[in-house]
Amino acid sequence: MPAKLLAREIKALVFDQYGTIVDMQGGLVAAVTPFLRDKGWDGNPNSFVTWWRRTHFENSMIDALCGRGHTPYRE
Repeated sequence: MPAKLLAREIKALVFDQYGTIVDMQGGLVAAVTPFLRDKGWDGNPNSFVTWWRRTHFENSMIDALCGRGHTPYRE
């Protein structure tokens, strides 16, 4: 397809930015590390963030599959 035709026909360009543009893991590790240190936690902040993201994802999927909306984090 010629470039001019392609440019005229394309209405939107969509892609998943998380992991491509935004480094979620690195950003969260950088944000949580001082907090965990201040609390006296001596574990690996990267492992903590990995656990938190996995748990949050699992809970979000359960909520979605059960059709019950979002469960607040304290529940």
